Amino acid sequence: MSEVAAAQHDLTGLTRVDLHHLVSLQRPARSLSLAPGLVKTTEEGPHLSLFKGRGMEYAETRPYQEGDDIRQLDWRVMARTGKPYTKLFREERERPVLVWLDLRRDMHFATRGAFKAVRASEAAALLAWAAHAQGDRVGAVITGAGTQRMLRPRRSRPGLLHLLGEMARHPAWDAPPDRPVEPLQLAPLHRLAQPGSLIILVSDFRHADTQRLERLRVLARHSELLFVFVHDPFEALLPEAGILPVTDGRHEALLDSSNPRLRSEHADHFEAHREQLARLALQSSAPLITLRTDQDPVQVLRHRLHTHG
Repeated sequence: MSEVAAAQHDLTGLTRVDLHHLVSLQRPARSLSLAPGLVKTTEEGPHLSLFKGRGMEYAETRPYQEGDDIRQLDWRVMARTGKPYTKLFREERERPVLVWLDLRRDMHFATRGAFKAVRASEAAALLAWAAHAQGDRVGAVITGAGTQRMLRPRRSRPGLLHLLGEMARHPAWDAPPDRPVEPLQLAPLHRLAQPGSLIILVSDFRHADTQRLERLRVLARHSELLFVFVHDPFEALLPEAGILPVTDGRHEALLDSSNPRLRSEHADHFEAHREQLARLALQSSAPLITLRTDQDPVQVLRHRLHTHG
């Protein structure tokens, strides 16, 4: 193994993910459930709705029987035959689940724990395995470094393994740090999402303007959303560590972390971003889960998603 390869191997798990690790998350994902009523209320309070669960799909029409719900009468058949008929429905056997995973430039950052992109990938894999375990079809949109990977929902295990492989092999893991900032790319979700889908969005949600966020509110009219907000502790609160060198990958600067005004402005900026996301979740009737880079995604998701047994 070369020195470069050895260095990359040592950093796997902190700055990037590999397929073996994402596959290994199948076991802890068994303790998670996305079934109806099993998702705890969001961190913003108990006023947000839970997952509605599977919908009902049309099964057949048969002659009316005493006791049938008159709201389910099939008026078209009645008009044609002159006799009352009832529409029967059954619970949908599966639903499409779409995971939108953000691997843009700002996700490759951490001061504690692992990169945001790593924690996001782990959370996405755990939720994908949980959906697969309950019989749902799982697809994904993986975005970063100017590359969109669009994977239509599939129910098979090979399909999910292919999805995880696309996560691990995405070009964003090897993209240069000085690449330009990328806005949220949500258009692919509109092309893949079907009515009744569960859409899981895993991101730091930076560089999201009002127009792009409006796309999510449109999606929420016909699908259910779940937000996983990933951030580093440094983004929420500056440590009192004196002068700190900082870079955005292209420019470098010195930051005086002991300056009270700067610390306050930094905290206010993060809080405004978090509140914007919380409002979006509220307006979309969507759960919001917060995951820090120094937290274990398994433990965080177990706390927010009721376990089996």
